[in-house]
Amino acid sequence: MALSCAKKPTALFSCLTYNLFNLAALSLFFREALIIRGDGPVGFGELILKLLMSQIALALLAMGLIASFKAYRADKFGWRSITACVMATSILVGFSAIAVMEACMDDRGHCRDWHWYS
Repeated sequence: MALSCAKKPTALFSCLTYNLFNLAALSLFFREALIIRGDGPVGFGELILKLLMSQIALALLAMGLIASFKAYRADKFGWRSITACVMATSILVGFSAIAVMEACMDDRGHCRDWHWYS
């Protein structure tokens, strides 16, 4: 690779930071997405909805990874890559917020003992 074509280390750092942030949001969502609180038909509906949201979250993580590395590798990239990255991140953060709100709506005080790492 010629020296003129070399990418700046800050661009690689920002690309990796973006992807780590998306991975953290996805792991926060998956932490609560696998817990089914309903019973009977309500629990089955909750399971279907959470599985659908999990598949969408995985697809958004993959889309964000592809778009960010495409934007990192390109010398001149368009607005579509940046728009895809922003959309993927905002939806993943929204899913994570939904997961945290669902964890805090437990009647048994689950939110008081809630930690990122448990």
